[in-house]
Amino acid sequence: MELETRQNDLDKIKNLEVKIDKENQVMNEKIEKMEDEMQNKFPNVNKLKNQIENDKQDMQKMRVILDEVKPGLEKQMTYHSMKHDTLKNQILQNDIYKNLD
Repeated sequence: MELETRQNDLDKIKNLEVKIDKENQVMNEKIEKMEDEMQNKFPNVNKLKNQIENDKQDMQKMRVILDEVKPGLEKQMTYHSMKHDTLKNQILQNDIYKNLD
């Protein structure tokens, strides 16, 4: 019985060793990936900053253009909304519409 208990303990230890080896392998892969990212991404920080700054400037230019266009679009929207309301009222007052309704 003692032998069987010890044998079970030994099996558990072997299983733990396998698990530990797998976890160790996974951790080593993660370390390699992180080191690769550090070497390839972080040296390009200045490049990324420049790209972000360029994107920011482009977006500011677009904002200026859109701010210039916005009042004209609002006027067109108001005009078309009024035109729509007028046509809607004409339809609502039409005898044929009233009969169909």
